[in-house]
Amino acid sequence: MVGNTRDRGQTTLDFAAGVSVFLVTVIFVFAFVPSLLAPVSSGQPSNTVVADRIATDLAQEELAVEGHPYTLDGPIDDQDQRLENARGNISVPPGTFVNLTLRNADMDTGPPVPSNGSTPGENTATAVAWRVVTAPNGTSYELRVIVW
Repeated sequence: MVGNTRDRGQTTLDFAAGVSVFLVTVIFVFAFVPSLLAPVSSGQPSNTVVADRIATDLAQEELAVEGHPYTLDGPIDDQDQRLENARGNISVPPGTFVNLTLRNADMDTGPPVPSNGSTPGENTATAVAWRVVTAPNGTSYELRVIVW
C-alpha cells in the first residue's frame, strides 16, 4: 500500500450519483411547489365548481318548492321567466358567462327554455353541470348550467 497515491474516498460514480440526486431534487421543487401554493394564490375559481354550485342552488332552492329540493314550484309553461329571474340572483366572477337551459328529460325533442344567457363559441372551453328536476305533474326535466 505504500505505492498507492489515490487515497480519495470519492469515486466518479459517487460524484455522478450525488449530482443526479441533487438535480432531481431541484427539478422536483421547481415543478411541484408552485402547484402546492396554487389554491392559496388569487385568481378565478374553476368554472366546473361555479357550474356545479349554480346547478345545485337552482335545483334545491331557487326553482324548488320549499322543503322539497329538485321539485319545481310550478308549471313549466312560465319557467322561462323564472329562469331569467333566477339568473339575476346568481353571482359569478367578472368575465364569467352563464347559460341556463331547462329541457324535458324524457324526450330529446322539444325546444329548450334558455335563460337570457348567450351561447358559448365553438372553440370556447365550457363547464357543464346538470340536475334532474321534477314538475308538479311528475314530468322530469333536465336543468343544464353552462359556464364559460
